[in-house]
Amino acid sequence: PNFSNAAIGRDAEFLMARNTAHSFGQFTFYDKFCDAGGKILLIGVDFTALPLFMHIEKVEDVPYRFNLEVEGKTITPSGLLHDKAIHFARRDMEGFGNDRMPVGNLIDGDQTCVQVEYCYGVHRYVPAQTVVRVATDLLRRDPGGLIKTLTDEGKQ
Repeated sequence: PNFSNAAIGRDAEFLMARNTAHSFGQFTFYDKFCDAGGKILLIGVDFTALPLFMHIEKVEDVPYRFNLEVEGKTITPSGLLHDKAIHFARRDMEGFGNDRMPVGNLIDGDQTCVQVEYCYGVHRYVPAQTVVRVATDLLRRDPGGLIKTLTDEGKQ
């Protein structure tokens, strides 16, 4: 309920079925999406906008994130309901922030990533498994590979 997802096609009901309170990790939308061979379309944005990285961080159990229960409202076909979810939140670490551009550059360089420059930016089409493979490899070599130290000027 704290990350919007949508699916169409023959596997839509399976993908959208909520089998856990966790937003990321085993049995979540992202887990099923990757296993089903899902494709990612980034229209005019880079990889910093991709929540799939938090799923990968959860699977790899990075030390700078933790499970955080949140409450809110979920829209379902039968109406609005009060709900709880478990988000894999980043720890409050003074002087650190997300840094997905290095892994994004690696994904951009992968032969499975298609890029098209059109109108106002670069659009990308890439298999979810490519993102998982490249980001997992990075995190296994460097568990802090998706965060960076911030300077005073560039704090997020």
